[in-house]
Amino acid sequence: MGYINLKGAFIISPKFEASNGFNEGLAPVKTGGLWGYTNNSGQMVIKPQFGLAYSFFE
Repeated sequence: MGYINLKGAFIISPKFEASNGFNEGLAPVKTGGLWGYTNNSGQMVIKPQFGLAYSFFE
């Protein structure tokens, strides 16, 4: 999975097993069987280490 803008162009190329929407600038993404968080540039800001992750809040 990846992320597209409103015009349908990829802003983060498909590289995740699963993902959810952005909240407070971060989105939960699954890679290597674990969940972490990416920013809107596609950089992992919280490395994948969780069995489950929800939208970031506070």
